[in-house]
Amino acid sequence: MPRASISTRLAFFFVLPLAAASGCGADDAAFTGAGGAGGGSTSDSSTVGATGTGGGGGPAGSGPSSSASTGSGDCPSFGDPCTVCEAKSCTAEYCKCYGNAACVQLAQCDVPCAPNDLACHQACWTANVGGISDGALLVDCAAKQCDQGCPGLTPLTPCQKCLYQTCPAPMNLCVSNPECTLLLYCMASCTDPGCLQDCYAQHPDGTADAAPVTDCVEQGCAPSCS
Repeated sequence: MPRASISTRLAFFFVLPLAAASGCGADDAAFTGAGGAGGGSTSDSSTVGATGTGGGGGPAGSGPSSSASTGSGDCPSFGDPCTVCEAKSCTAEYCKCYGNAACVQLAQCDVPCAPNDLACHQACWTANVGGISDGALLVDCAAKQCDQGCPGLTPLTPCQKCLYQTCPAPMNLCVSNPECTLLLYCMASCTDPGCLQDCYAQHPDGTADAAPVTDCVEQGCAPSCS
C-alpha cells in the first residue's frame, strides 16, 4: 500500500459530503468530525459533519522505514510534508491515531473509496469503530496547523470537536451505525420538532445509538453546540 498520511487518507472519511449522498441537507461536509445531533425540540447542524474526505497523517503500512521517517519517539512521520507537520504540530493527536490500530486501519480502508461513495466510507467506519474519534481529531488539527502540508482538510466545528473529545465512545458507536449517521444528518437540516420526528421515523434503527450523543450535547457540550 502506498504511503500516505493518515490524515490524507482519513480526509475522505472526515470531509465526505454526506448531505448529497443521504439527501439530508447537512450544512457541513460530513465528518470532518462525524457530528452529533442536538437534543430536545431543536437540532443544531453544527453537531454533524466531520469524518469525511480529507487527510490525516500517520502509519499506513507496517511502519516507516528508517530512511523515510523523521521525528522521534513511538510515532515518527513518514517523511512526507503532511506527516512531518502532524508529528511536529499535532503531536498528541498524531500519536494517538498512530498508536490506535483501528484509526490506522480506518485510514487504510478508506483509500479506495471515492469522495461521494457513502457506502464505501460507511463500511470502513463500521469496521473500525474505535478509530473514528481519534481520526476526526487528527484531521481537525491538521486542517488548522498543517494547511500547506495537508491541504484540503476541513476543521471540526466547536460542537463537533467537543463531542469527539468529551464523548468519543458514543460518537464512535453512532457513526459506525449507518442509520445513526443518517439520522444525525437528517436532524441537522431540521428547524422544528415535526421535522425531527420525521427523521426518527425514517431512521428508527439509529435512534438508540443517537441518544447518548444527544445526551452529550445537553450535558457536556451545550455551550459549544448552542
